[in-house]
Amino acid sequence: MMLVYKNMYSQRKQKTKPAKQKKQRKQKTETVELRNEEGKKEKVTFKKGGLHRSMKVPDSYKFRKTQIKRWKEVPVGNTITFKGNKIKVTTRIAKQLDLAATLMGLNKKK
Repeated sequence: MMLVYKNMYSQRKQKTKPAKQKKQRKQKTETVELRNEEGKKEKVTFKKGGLHRSMKVPDSYKFRKTQIKRWKEVPVGNTITFKGNKIKVTTRIAKQLDLAATLMGLNKKK
């Protein structure tokens, strides 16, 4: 009596490694107290470095006031070319630019 063995190496399932998940670093949030138009104080919470990520530059980059002023005037839906990157202005980026202008002191009434 002879036993016939199948080639067990050819039918073995290949083990696949699970895909590595990217580590998501937790963004630090920052709270700032600003005065609204009526003079009341409001607390504003935002993610630190959000504009840097949106504009695809490192956190060490310092934005100039002239850049922020120019970009604030660009309507939502248009694109900005910055450091070789084409960036579409979304409502989120528009809000980030507005906050940056406020924190830089560009919106002060004279």
